[in-house]
Amino acid sequence: MVRSKIPGGRLTFQQARAAARINKKYSRSDVHITTRQDFQFYFVSLNDTPAFLEGLHDGGITTREASGNTFRNIIACPLAGICPHEKTDASKVAEELSRNWIRHPLVQHMPRKFKTTVSGCGHDCGASAIDDLGFIATTQNDKPGFKVVAGGGLGNRPHTAIVVEEFVEPQDLPAVQEAFARLHQGYSNRENKNVSRIKFLVDKFGEEGFVARFRELYENIQGLPRRVMPEFEWRSPDEDGPPPSLREGEINQHDGNLAILVRIPLGMIDSARLQALTDTAEGLGASEFRLTRDQNILVVGLAEENRNAFVSRVKVLGFEVGRESTSLSDLVSCPGTSTCPIGITNSNALARDILADKDQFDGLPEAAIRISGCHNSCGQHHIGDIGLHSLAKKINGRSAPHYQFHVGGDGTKEDAIGIAAPIVPARLAKPALKTLWQSFADTGNEGEGIRAWVDRIGLDGLAEILQA
Repeated sequence: MVRSKIPGGRLTFQQARAAARINKKYSRSDVHITTRQDFQFYFVSLNDTPAFLEGLHDGGITTREASGNTFRNIIACPLAGICPHEKTDASKVAEELSRNWIRHPLVQHMPRKFKTTVSGCGHDCGASAIDDLGFIATTQNDKPGFKVVAGGGLGNRPHTAIVVEEFVEPQDLPAVQEAFARLHQGYSNRENKNVSRIKFLVDKFGEEGFVARFRELYENIQGLPRRVMPEFEWRSPDEDGPPPSLREGEINQHDGNLAILVRIPLGMIDSARLQALTDTAEGLGASEFRLTRDQNILVVGLAEENRNAFVSRVKVLGFEVGRESTSLSDLVSCPGTSTCPIGITNSNALARDILADKDQFDGLPEAAIRISGCHNSCGQHHIGDIGLHSLAKKINGRSAPHYQFHVGGDGTKEDAIGIAAPIVPARLAKPALKTLWQSFADTGNEGEGIRAWVDRIGLDGLAEILQA
């Protein structure tokens, strides 16, 4: 497997064509859009890997530190640069911060990987609550800057990020990153990687002790020379009401153009259709793509008069597009055992089985369904309306695959982590999902979200539903 690094998921048409071309030539699989806003490529032979990497590089895509114990791909709000609510373009901030640390010796051979998020306003659509470090654009005394949160993470011990600074100026973001890199290098566990993320330092020192250690490092770094950050453009938006939702399928950009969502089933797109989608978008005047955390492609910068032509041409490619959606349009899965050596179940196969029987889910309310093939939450099951993660249980002394349900998560909220619900055998996961989802549809009060519904019926209520 080869993983690329695409800061903020901001993908040019040149990069998209390179990915399609190189994947077709050297891979035996579709291109995979991940929940980290980047591409993964599978079944590339070892002998072909140098040519594969060179081809991506020639097309403007890097794989530098896309994996390993270093600063991973920095993600951003999927609507960065176009959202009417944003204070600044989070994707440009993500790109600049990524460039600062490529091949930097401080962030090589860290105790564990490090994930960062940038959000363009207080709605935090980048979901910084679930990452090691998050920057949320804000203002203080009419000065632009960022709120800093840290210590989030999913996996087998999910943790919501805490606030470490209410405000830092834009030029100080690299100093914040350096302080956390030094905190990670100095205190994280190098003997057991399973307890070696920033969230475990919050547990180790307590919130006050963790923040105190960060601030001590941050203040010491302030006086050191470092690369000067560029001036970012800032807006003063009217933030009344919620921000646009990707579920709407079409977003009115603040520059007057239109962004349209193309829904890629489970984030898997073959080379031919990626090439065709790129040709269609560029031919109709779009400016670029955005890879989203829910494994879709947002086409940015379309003129309103080209909307109908774009939608009709993308439908010919076989994708849901724009306002067209079903109850299963927001289904995300990691690859599971199809490619992952630590997967317990083939979560991708379960997701495809659900999609194959999508008619039985017709009429159910919109919901984010997230499936992971193990506890590591690559499918981000903790932050779905309904999430499932696989585990093994002994039955008559033999290990058997099961799924645990999680309900009511949302990465943009303070209570980001869903409530752990009962466990069911893997063979019953699909009907159990239908039963749970249908029960919410039937017994939820008007305007009641799924988290509020779970809080009302309680774990006993969930258990009764799933045992039916």
